[in-house]
Amino acid sequence: MQGAKGKMRQTGPIWALGTMSGTSLDGVDGAMILTDGHAILDFGPSAYRPYTEAEAATIRAGFGLWPRRPRLWNWRMSNCCRGFRGPI
Repeated sequence: MQGAKGKMRQTGPIWALGTMSGTSLDGVDGAMILTDGHAILDFGPSAYRPYTEAEAATIRAGFGLWPRRPRLWNWRMSNCCRGFRGPI
């Protein structure tokens, strides 16, 4: 299958990495799955790395620094999701 500028795009299953950090600020988790884009075909390795105190402090320092009400940004849901065809 041809992609942009004639470059070949990957076909078939791929390994995908997902990461997350919870609100407890204890660390970050990562896990891999093999997927064809529709189904999970296999589970790969997973890992956890705790945050250092400095990393947790940096993240904590950013809490509350954004406006709490979307109207302060002149933001509207209808503008944000125009053309979106999935569940919200």
